[in-house]
Amino acid sequence: MPTERGGAPDRREVKTGLAVTAGLLAVAFVLSLVNLLPAGLAGGWQRSQADGYTAFWPQGWSFFAAPPRDGVLVAYRATPSGPGPSLTLPLGSATYAGGLDRAGYTRLLELQLVAARIPASAWHACGAAGQDACAAATPAGRPPVRNDVRTPSLCGPVVFVARRAATVLRLATVEVVCG
Repeated sequence: MPTERGGAPDRREVKTGLAVTAGLLAVAFVLSLVNLLPAGLAGGWQRSQADGYTAFWPQGWSFFAAPPRDGVLVAYRATPSGPGPSLTLPLGSATYAGGLDRAGYTRLLELQLVAARIPASAWHACGAAGQDACAAATPAGRPPVRNDVRTPSLCGPVVFVARRAATVLRLATVEVVCG
C-alpha cells in the first residue's frame, strides 16, 4: 500500500503483510496435514469434510493415482522361449522427450486398437507374478490380428500382457498382420 507521501510502502507495512501471508500459509499447511492423519486421530469431522470435497473433485484421487481396473496393457515381441523385449515404453521416457513427443501417445493408441481386435478366446487368464509363467501355460497357436493404422509399429508375433502392479491378469500371443 502506498503511503500518503505517494511513495513505496514503509517497512512496517511490508512486515505486517509478510506476517499475515506467512500465517495464512502456515494455517493452510497444518489443515492439509490433518487429512494425512488416521481417522481415529483426526475425529469424525474429517470424513464429513471429505464428503464435501466430492462436490469439487467428483473423480477422486484415484483418477490420477490408481491403476486402471483392467490393468495396464504392455506388448512384448514374441520369441520361441516366451515374451521377449518390450515394445512399449513409458510415456515419460527419454525416447518420447519426457512425454512431450506425441509419438508415445500414438503408439499407445495403436496398442489399444490392436488389443481390442484380439478375440476373447486368445486371452488367457493368469494371476502369476511374471509373464514367463503365464506364457508357458498358453497354447502354441497365434491367431492373426489385423493392424490397420497408417504407419504401424506393431507387426509380427506379439505378446499382449494386461497387468496390475507385478501380477499378470491376462495374456494373449497373436500374429499382428500389418498392411
